Amino acid sequence: VVEGKKLAEQILLDLGRLSMKVISRSDETTMLVFDKDGGVKEVPTPKGKPILTEERAMDLSLAARAMANVFKWKEPLDVEWLYEGDTLYIVQVRPYLGL
Repeated sequence: VVEGKKLAEQILLDLGRLSMKVISRSDETTMLVFDKDGGVKEVPTPKGKPILTEERAMDLSLAARAMANVFKWKEPLDVEWLYEGDTLYIVQVRPYLGL
Protein backbone atom coordinates (compact mmCIF):
# COMPACT_ATOMS: atom_id res chain seq x y z
CA VAL A 1 0.00 0.00 0.00
CA VAL A 2 1.81 3.09 -1.24
CA GLU A 3 1.78 6.03 1.18
CA GLY A 4 -0.37 4.01 3.56
CA LYS A 5 -1.91 5.70 6.54
CA LYS A 6 -2.13 2.49 8.53
CA LEU A 7 -0.46 -0.91 8.57
CA ALA A 8 1.11 -1.80 5.22
CA GLU A 9 1.14 -5.17 3.49
CA GLN A 10 4.46 -6.80 4.31
CA ILE A 11 5.33 -10.18 2.88
CA LEU A 12 8.86 -11.57 2.80
CA LEU A 13 9.58 -13.63 -0.28
CA ASP A 14 12.39 -16.14 -0.66
CA LEU A 15 13.05 -15.95 -4.38
CA GLY A 16 15.32 -18.99 -4.33
CA ARG A 17 12.61 -21.24 -2.90
CA LEU A 18 9.64 -19.18 -4.14
CA SER A 19 8.21 -19.26 -0.64
CA MET A 20 6.63 -16.46 1.36
CA LYS A 21 6.03 -15.39 4.94
CA VAL A 22 3.27 -12.93 5.78
CA ILE A 23 4.57 -10.29 8.20
CA SER A 24 1.45 -8.13 8.23
CA ARG A 25 -1.78 -7.74 6.32
CA SER A 26 -3.08 -4.29 5.53
CA ASP A 27 -5.87 -2.78 7.57
CA GLU A 28 -6.22 0.04 5.03
CA THR A 29 -9.74 0.94 3.95
CA THR A 30 -8.48 2.57 0.74
CA MET A 31 -5.95 1.78 -1.97
CA LEU A 32 -4.41 3.60 -4.90
CA VAL A 33 -5.42 2.89 -8.50
CA PHE A 34 -4.64 4.58 -11.80
CA ASP A 35 -6.82 7.60 -12.54
CA LYS A 36 -8.19 7.74 -16.10
CA ASP A 37 -7.12 11.40 -16.21
CA GLY A 38 -3.53 10.55 -15.24
CA GLY A 39 -1.76 9.83 -12.00
CA VAL A 40 -3.35 7.74 -9.28
CA LYS A 41 -6.43 8.10 -7.09
CA GLU A 42 -7.60 6.61 -3.80
CA VAL A 43 -10.55 4.18 -3.81
CA PRO A 44 -12.11 1.87 -1.19
CA THR A 45 -10.47 -1.55 -0.80
CA PRO A 46 -12.48 -4.71 -1.48
CA LYS A 47 -14.24 -5.56 1.79
CA GLY A 48 -12.78 -8.51 3.67
CA LYS A 49 -10.14 -9.31 1.05
CA PRO A 50 -6.38 -8.86 1.35
CA ILE A 51 -4.91 -6.40 -1.10
CA LEU A 52 -1.95 -8.69 -1.78
CA THR A 53 -3.31 -12.21 -2.30
CA GLU A 54 -0.95 -15.19 -2.38
CA GLU A 55 -1.26 -15.30 -6.18
CA ARG A 56 -0.41 -11.62 -6.49
CA ALA A 57 2.46 -12.01 -4.00
CA MET A 58 3.89 -14.78 -6.17
CA ASP A 59 3.51 -12.62 -9.32
CA LEU A 60 5.25 -9.81 -7.47
CA SER A 61 8.03 -12.15 -6.32
CA LEU A 62 8.69 -13.27 -9.89
CA ALA A 63 8.80 -9.63 -11.01
CA ALA A 64 11.17 -8.81 -8.11
CA ARG A 65 13.45 -11.69 -9.09
CA ALA A 66 13.58 -10.37 -12.65
CA MET A 67 14.36 -6.85 -11.36
CA ALA A 68 17.09 -8.17 -9.06
CA ASN A 69 18.68 -9.90 -12.06
CA VAL A 70 18.52 -6.69 -14.09
CA PHE A 71 19.97 -4.46 -11.36
CA LYS A 72 22.36 -7.14 -10.03
CA TRP A 73 21.48 -6.25 -6.42
CA LYS A 74 22.43 -8.68 -3.69
CA GLU A 75 20.37 -6.81 -1.08
CA PRO A 76 16.61 -7.34 -0.63
CA LEU A 77 14.43 -5.06 -2.74
CA ASP A 78 11.82 -2.52 -1.67
CA VAL A 79 9.27 -2.71 -4.47
CA GLU A 80 6.40 -0.25 -4.77
CA TRP A 81 3.68 -1.71 -6.95
CA LEU A 82 0.15 -1.15 -8.14
CA TYR A 83 -2.43 -3.54 -9.54
CA GLU A 84 -5.07 -2.53 -12.04
CA GLY A 85 -7.38 -5.49 -12.30
CA ASP A 86 -5.02 -8.44 -12.62
CA THR A 87 -2.19 -6.42 -14.20
CA LEU A 88 0.86 -5.64 -12.06
CA TYR A 89 2.63 -2.30 -12.48
CA ILE A 90 5.94 -1.56 -10.79
CA VAL A 91 6.08 2.02 -9.51
CA GLN A 92 9.56 2.08 -7.92
CA VAL A 93 12.35 -0.31 -6.94
CA ARG A 94 15.26 0.33 -4.58
CA PRO A 95 17.39 -1.63 -2.11
CA TYR A 96 15.47 -2.47 1.07
CA LEU A 97 17.30 -1.02 4.05
CA GLY A 98 14.89 -2.10 6.78
CA LEU A 99 16.37 -5.53 7.65
